[in-house]
Amino acid sequence: MPPWVARGGVATTHARALLGLEDGAVLDVVDASQKLVGRGLLSTEAEMLACLLSPTAVDIDDAFFADAIRRALRWRSRLGLADTDAMRLVNGEGDDLPGLVIDRFGEFVVLQPYRACWRPWLPALARAVNDAMKPRGVIVKSRERGQDGSGFVVMHGEEMPSDHMVRESGLTYLATFGQHGKPGLYLDQRETRAELRGLAAGRRVLNLFSFTGAFSVAAAAGGARAVTSVDATKACAQAACANFALNELDPDAHEFLIGDVFEYLREARRASFDVAVVDPPSFAQTKTSVLGGAKGVESLYGAVARVLESGAILVACSNHAQTEPKAFAQLVARALRKQGRAYRLLGTRGLPADHPTHPALPRSRYLKVLIGVVD
Repeated sequence: MPPWVARGGVATTHARALLGLEDGAVLDVVDASQKLVGRGLLSTEAEMLACLLSPTAVDIDDAFFADAIRRALRWRSRLGLADTDAMRLVNGEGDDLPGLVIDRFGEFVVLQPYRACWRPWLPALARAVNDAMKPRGVIVKSRERGQDGSGFVVMHGEEMPSDHMVRESGLTYLATFGQHGKPGLYLDQRETRAELRGLAAGRRVLNLFSFTGAFSVAAAAGGARAVTSVDATKACAQAACANFALNELDPDAHEFLIGDVFEYLREARRASFDVAVVDPPSFAQTKTSVLGGAKGVESLYGAVARVLESGAILVACSNHAQTEPKAFAQLVARALRKQGRAYRLLGTRGLPADHPTHPALPRSRYLKVLIGVVD
């Protein structure tokens, strides 16, 4: 059963009984025959009226959340992530805590509540994390900006410093939250970075929408002959150069370009690259195209086709939840076919094991990664 109760699925008489209750209030959810469906929390701000935390009438209190945090940490401890201290600790519905994400960035832990029901429980959750892990700092990232305008609140310990670094598969990355509160390292692409590192030796690699250059670092660490990183902002290029230097990789041996991806692809030399990584953010918009829809995706990969050598490896990514995996693969293949290029799919990737999802919520498995050969 999905862990959310929709507002429209609640009888009018029951809805009236909720009047006056505040977000985070503990509720028993029953069916038409008054049989208990589960116990959860009230969330009044959206279509989903309540999140279910347990199928039984268990006490929802500080001890309940402390146990949920310990259970999530035990699962991560079994994953065997070597030389890695950046990972997701709680992934919402996949860890039976709908609408709540908790990430570890080295010595700091960041809580992100996506539903109003979590607000009154944040102190208890932060205490549970602090007691279980003893991190240097426990921080809440909120959609609501505080007095300092940051949207971050330190619940325990210290604020994350601007030069904070983490380890991932033996590589070092800056991981602080920069522009728009985005982390410097996207944890869901860890396995893709590792795969790219194994594919890059001796190849010329193009990283589009390169952000802070994590894919570029992985490729260079894997022995790429040269890496070209393209992103729209100077800050991202500077962060990418810093990440190269942290790993004793010479930034001057590679290329960091600031500008619109489509403009770059129009001006780039044909058949210049042996590997291309394309990982636009959700609903990314360049000067010439919005990439959230089918036309944008086809336009993008059609432009990528012209800069790839025959036999090049294409790593195509989408984190657009509304796009089905099969549809995404078909869009990419059609775009390449229109440019006279054949595309052979070698494999697909999705969310890593520290990002479990609920089986009743297929769209929560948002990440789609295609690895293929372009002839």
